[in-house]
Amino acid sequence: MIAAASYLHVDELLSLCSQQLILHISKCWNLVLYTARCYGLTNVRHTVCKHISRNLHHIEHDAGEMWNNFKDLPVHDLCLVLDDDDCSPTEKEIFDAAIAWLKHDDMRIASYSSEVLGAIRFPLMSPCDLQSCTTELTVSGIPPDCYRTLLEEAVAYHETDGAAIIGGRRTQMRNSVDVVIALGGFTVSEQTTNRFQVLPVSELLEHSTKEIRLGFYFVLSSVSFFGYICD
Repeated sequence: MIAAASYLHVDELLSLCSQQLILHISKCWNLVLYTARCYGLTNVRHTVCKHISRNLHHIEHDAGEMWNNFKDLPVHDLCLVLDDDDCSPTEKEIFDAAIAWLKHDDMRIASYSSEVLGAIRFPLMSPCDLQSCTTELTVSGIPPDCYRTLLEEAVAYHETDGAAIIGGRRTQMRNSVDVVIALGGFTVSEQTTNRFQVLPVSELLEHSTKEIRLGFYFVLSSVSFFGYICD
């Protein structure tokens, strides 16, 4: 059906096929991705990459088919996964996945090292992990020109507590959520004005806000999913 829809340029049928493919991503994402590439289904392809990035921690620790399928990803899809803000593992694990992909085929090191390593957010690593990555890159056979600037950037970021780089993709925290920080105000059930709340925007949009009285000052902020709120 999808072949006929693509050949005849029946957009509505292609859209229906895309929706059906997306339903099967969790069971066989590699086959869905292959089909999406064959028929130019960009939205399905991006959805699969999002699924991989959110489950990369589990995929990376799977010694079987899923991990092998990951290492067979085309470079464009791999970079979409590694650069995704919702990528699930630690930055060191993301680096390890990138190195495993590069070493899976000797030709990749010469052709794609700069592109793949550029998706790694080295400044977000701990100093210990950064040192480990530096050692591994030194003996990896990857040309130093592909990573020297990235490591220097990360070292400068750590030495100046982030002042060396203002903004930038590689210093943006992963797995962050938009929140409303609420000071004061009250709800129907709690008649008090001595309040401090951190309200995820997604929850405010998904649930009824009738309980929340916006009679307080608030600021929009962003906090890491793994962060802590200090007193």
